[in-house]
Amino acid sequence: MPSRSATPWGAIFSFFSALLYGVSPIDLIPDIIPVLGWLDDAAIVPIMLILALFQYMKVKKRNDAAA
Repeated sequence: MPSRSATPWGAIFSFFSALLYGVSPIDLIPDIIPVLGWLDDAAIVPIMLILALFQYMKVKKRNDAAA
């Protein structure tokens, strides 16, 4: 039986989405607009990383309870 990864796909996707959005030149609000362009990066990247952390912790808690 194949072993399951401790890291859920949703957490992996959220983590890499945050990283890609942070380094991508394509944003919801372009960085050419001085303050708003930086604020969307400053808000979206931490939100996605926190989401990934919560997803990971939820699965870890479930796996610890099952063990």
